Amino acid sequence: MNNTLLERAEKWLNELGIRTERADTCLKVNRTDMVNAIEGTWESQYDEILSELKKAMASPRLFWGMKDDNWLWLESY
Repeated sequence: MNNTLLERAEKWLNELGIRTERADTCLKVNRTDMVNAIEGTWESQYDEILSELKKAMASPRLFWGMKDDNWLWLESY
């Protein structure tokens, strides 16, 4: 886990109006906010935002770990 990278990602997502919550080893990202940020299907939103986030952070070490009805867990290695 890379805390610095997750902190930067949290700031970037919050600037887009996407709510986040800190968890022990990851950053929880609100699924509904991501869909509202960019038009498209649910799954394409997640992939598109993750791709843009990796570019903005200049790091390929971010990935979606798991998800539930409300949150995606953003993790880093």
